[in-house]
Amino acid sequence: MIPDVILTSPVLRAQQTARIVADQLDRGFVECPWMACGMDTETLLQELFPHLEKTAVLLVGHEPDFSTAIGTLLGIAGPKAFNIRKASLTALELDEAKPGSAQLQFLIPVRLM
Repeated sequence: MIPDVILTSPVLRAQQTARIVADQLDRGFVECPWMACGMDTETLLQELFPHLEKTAVLLVGHEPDFSTAIGTLLGIAGPKAFNIRKASLTALELDEAKPGSAQLQFLIPVRLM
């Protein structure tokens, strides 16, 4: 599935990754200051709300922020209850932007890509 929008952290490494993906998909990307290292899951939920009508949104950011956010969206409690590796690709399906509302579609570690 090709994302309708690519949102990235303003940190250089995340922007470099977003640019590679955007170039391959012939898309642009949006730099989001709220996605910098230390991203707050509550802020993520607020910022995703306007994008819920889109078919797919690609987020390029950092660990452990994504593990915490994904765990919260899946309804898995605890800061270390869900752990993804750096450079992995994780897909969630959300009907609404609230904790426990997501379904995990897939998780692909970098070594399998």
